[in-house]
This record gives sequence, C-alpha cells and structure tokens, in this order.
Amino acid sequence: MASYSDLPGVVRDLMLLRRGPQDLPHSETLLLLLCVAAVVAESLLATRLLGANDFAGAAVRVAASIGVILAVTFAVLRIHQRHARFVQTGSALIAVALLFAMATAVVLSMALPLPTDRTQMTGMQMLAGALSLVVVAWQLLVRGNIFRHALEVPLTRGVTFALSLTIAELVLAIGIAQFAPTLPAT
Repeated sequence: MASYSDLPGVVRDLMLLRRGPQDLPHSETLLLLLCVAAVVAESLLATRLLGANDFAGAAVRVAASIGVILAVTFAVLRIHQRHARFVQTGSALIAVALLFAMATAVVLSMALPLPTDRTQMTGMQMLAGALSLVVVAWQLLVRGNIFRHALEVPLTRGVTFALSLTIAELVLAIGIAQFAPTLPAT
C-alpha cells in the first residue's frame, strides 16, 4: 500500500503515464487536502496571473470545476461498478490538475500581456499558444490513463472519458461566466 511519502513519485509517474490511481494512498483526507490545495493554488494563479482582484469568485469557479470532476468521476465509476475506486481516482485527477494548472500558468505567463488583436501577437505569444495545445493534449492523455486504470479499459476509452470530463468542465465554466454575478473585489 502506498504511503504519503510516495506521493510525489506517484504523481510524477501519473504525469508520465507510468502508473495509475491505484498506486496512491486510499485516503479521504488526502482527497480533501488536494481539493483545498487546488482551490487555493488555482485561484491564486488566476487572480495573480490575470490581474483580477476577485479571489473569492475565482475560488468559487475552481471549486465548481473540482465538483464537476469529482461528480463525473463518481458517476462513471458507479456506472462501471467500480465506485470503490473513487477516492484514489479523484485524488489522482485533482493532483494532476494542480500540476497542469501550474504548467498552464507558466505557458500563459509567456504570452503576457495578452494582445487585443491577433495581428499584434509576438513570436513568444504564438509559441505559448502552441505550447498550450500540447499541455491540453498531455492533460487528456494523463486523465485518460487514470480512467484506463480505474475502469480497466483501453487507453482510447479512457481518453474518451477524459474528453467528456473536459467538455463538462468547459460547459460549467461557460455557464458560470454567463450566469453567475461577479463578486465585488475586496
């Protein structure tokens, strides 16, 4: 059984498609800590990197996204009668989401300040755009690998689940952006 000291190595191997969520400790506490860390880290990245002052609004959006990740994961595992794997699968998805948020922040920082017109894009901004596509593809593969292990399905089917999860997150983000009032800056 994996211990907390194994966590960095397991997460690294998840990112490299070498291991699955079953290699993480089965711990509701770990899942909760990863969720809290993700909300704080991703909200800080969003507010500091993009210059917004609405940490609370960013935290609500990140928490909602995490809720979608966990709800879709629970539903998929339940449908496939693998719901006992939820804690480790959720932990794996949130742990790698944290790392991908940091990678995205690095790529986005290369593109700042964002141009108002695409004709004003610099070479570095075009490179950042290409790298962001690589990060998205890599994230789909990593999530697909996690689902592959959790559901005991081929990688292509795992990537299909990962793509469905990504689409659900995008729909949620669009819904929040369109219908949720922005919170006043503090």
